[in-house]
Amino acid sequence: MGRKTPSDRTKLATLRGYVNDLSQVDDCEIKKPLTHKSEMSYQRALDIWSEFSRTYEHSDPNDMRIAKLFVRFYSMSSAGTFEEKSTTHSIDHFWRTFTAAWARKASCAISYEYIHSSLQKELHLPTAKRIKHILTLKDLIILLEQLWRRDWYEYKHERYRVQMTCALLFFCYTSGRIGEFFESSVRLGSGKGLCYQDATFAVHRRKDGTLEIVIELFRQHAKGTAGKDHMKPKHLISERADLLHCNPVLYFMAIALADEAFKDYSTFEEILRIEPPADQDIWHVEWKDEVLKKPIFRMMNPEGPTDRIQVATTYGNQLRYLGHRAGYRADISVHALRREALIKADDNGYSIAERMRFAGQSDPNTFFGSYMSQLSTVDGQASYLGEEIRRDHLDNFRGMGLHRNPHLWQSLSAKRRSELENRPDFLEVNQKIEALTQKIGSGIENTQPERTSRRRLYGQKRRLIASELEAFRKSQPKKLTSSATHEGCSEDPHGTFFSCVRGLMPERDRLASTLFQKASLRSEEGRRSLCDLIALCTQDSSIAYRQGLCPIGDKCHSSKCAMKMKDIPVSIRWEHLYRCYKKSLVDEHGFAELCFQCGVWITGSSEWDCHCQSHLDKPETIPIRCDLLIFRRAPARAGICPFCLSDTSLASHRRMYQYLCRYTWQKHVLNHLQAMGDSKPMVCPHPRCTVSYESVLDLRHHLEDIHCIQLTGKMKRYSPDIDEIDGTQVKRSCSTNPVVTGVVPPSGALRPNFRLKRDSTSNGGWQYTFVNRNMKTTPTPAANPFSNINSSVHWATVVQPPTEFEYASQRVS
Repeated sequence: MGRKTPSDRTKLATLRGYVNDLSQVDDCEIKKPLTHKSEMSYQRALDIWSEFSRTYEHSDPNDMRIAKLFVRFYSMSSAGTFEEKSTTHSIDHFWRTFTAAWARKASCAISYEYIHSSLQKELHLPTAKRIKHILTLKDLIILLEQLWRRDWYEYKHERYRVQMTCALLFFCYTSGRIGEFFESSVRLGSGKGLCYQDATFAVHRRKDGTLEIVIELFRQHAKGTAGKDHMKPKHLISERADLLHCNPVLYFMAIALADEAFKDYSTFEEILRIEPPADQDIWHVEWKDEVLKKPIFRMMNPEGPTDRIQVATTYGNQLRYLGHRAGYRADISVHALRREALIKADDNGYSIAERMRFAGQSDPNTFFGSYMSQLSTVDGQASYLGEEIRRDHLDNFRGMGLHRNPHLWQSLSAKRRSELENRPDFLEVNQKIEALTQKIGSGIENTQPERTSRRRLYGQKRRLIASELEAFRKSQPKKLTSSATHEGCSEDPHGTFFSCVRGLMPERDRLASTLFQKASLRSEEGRRSLCDLIALCTQDSSIAYRQGLCPIGDKCHSSKCAMKMKDIPVSIRWEHLYRCYKKSLVDEHGFAELCFQCGVWITGSSEWDCHCQSHLDKPETIPIRCDLLIFRRAPARAGICPFCLSDTSLASHRRMYQYLCRYTWQKHVLNHLQAMGDSKPMVCPHPRCTVSYESVLDLRHHLEDIHCIQLTGKMKRYSPDIDEIDGTQVKRSCSTNPVVTGVVPPSGALRPNFRLKRDSTSNGGWQYTFVNRNMKTTPTPAANPFSNINSSVHWATVVQPPTEFEYASQRVS
């Protein structure tokens, strides 16, 4: 068939229904669809224009005078990130955003030179740009060591720690952007990110005959590749890393096995037994159909992973705060890893086309304009003198812009925080929050506006604290010493946190050493590390147990109790196990006491005195931290009194008395401080501390900063939902839950002033538990005292005295 003539085209179009009529079309220009984030940015720019244009009727940004005045208005009404005023680059970015938004309605133009020359000189605008940080390999290892060996931050679930490491290595080895692996802010609610269908898992036979696991990552959502699948890069990641902590396959395998994602394999040992056929070198391991669209990096609850993908903003915040905890004052972003990955690719001699494919870029000038380091790689000194060219120092100096301080202050000192809390602007925010909280609790129907306002005030409060902390860090001495806490004490309270709680996390305790060994994934160390990582991904992070004080199966370890864990509220499970085990030891030996510092049980009063004296004779075994340290509802360390520690007139067991009630411990220490009067100098009573102060207030600040004794704020005492008056009357503190009367168990069954707590059960019934002020439970009587309780009952007060104290609860259907 030959080429159609114009008349042939007219006949064919008419045959297909074409009508030469202009009324069938409109004159509207078809604009490129915008993302939600771009729409918000455009609308914000247009809203600012609307506010400005109220002064002038028929304002038009095409009028050069109006355009210049508008830019002046924006410049003088904006606050900068680095300085008081916005920089010229920020203003230029806003103008380009506004012109793009206006161009969708009309058109306007203003010269780049006006902002960066005339306006800059007239308003004295800063010209600084945001520093483009580069995170080198040494910086990466520092972050990983902080995350696994020294970190005191308690994630909602430990799988976040595994996901954080896996994603970090993916970013380093693929140069991916954060929005390609996590749900980007421009695609909120879409659920788009790295899913199992984007990762091809295979076993590969090398040329030498050895086997390796290889993951092919497909960057499905690479920037600027929508509808261009041929432009989306793929990356191969293998298990060849000699260091376990730098092996991304290890962490990816842990996540996949925890999710039970493999179609035909359920354990690592089964995967290790895979050997490709002789006539092919690759064997593809398939995913289950139901996990193909499941995200690899997910949001977490304390009980485990949800079905929602982790948002890029959440991961970005986690990375930034990890950097701060590792000692970096600057905010570390994923782009810092991406820059180093591209610089390394350029240094290693890859062609421009290869580097562009690796980066997912279409413009060869992007690397030189946005990613290449300002540090010249030319050794001009050696080149000029004819000496050997050096490159060994480039990585160290390229990453020096992050300015790490290993002893960076992680919180405000007690004195600085007290000054902040008494500042007028801080007090005003607190008063507004308190007023909104009272209004929300007053019983009004629609509380959403108040909740939104309160959330913004909380954000404002956090910014005030962050700003004060940044100023506090700037005042920190930069002289390198062996320690640099607020007052020069030999131990940093933040740095000692992991050493205090690692006994409650045996898996992470082992990983702190095994991950940083030089071993392969298939070695014994690698397999143990994988098992521990899988355990972290699957365990319940809402509660922790001490070794020897763990449930047996799903029941209490005491043979006299054998109560199911699910029948005990999570908040008192550890205490239940502790009391049961202690009671069994007391029944057998007549005495039992757990040393929370050593983690051993002592079953004799004289032996306990000797054990306490052994700590007193060796002050280095007494922790600097004196606070009651609760980790996941279990005490990692008991509270101790520094004043009693130094009081030689007391018996050793009294000097080393362990407090398990925070209020009692705080009140006891406060009584010591109040008894000091105005004596000077005020020497810290802790055996390992010798500093002195001129006032009790300064000593209190020291106790809080160094010994973690929180006394400057309000001491929160456990307050029940019911107020008991004279032990007989009951008054509800919340009007939504009515008072129950007539619920009195048989005499001798309960301690006085217990509360009756009702919880729904899995089979649709109710479980009632008596709880006292210290959240301890006692058995309900054999006879059912709940027959006169209606369906709206939640709590009641019981005033009968007990004859014994045990732990149990009764299920009532």
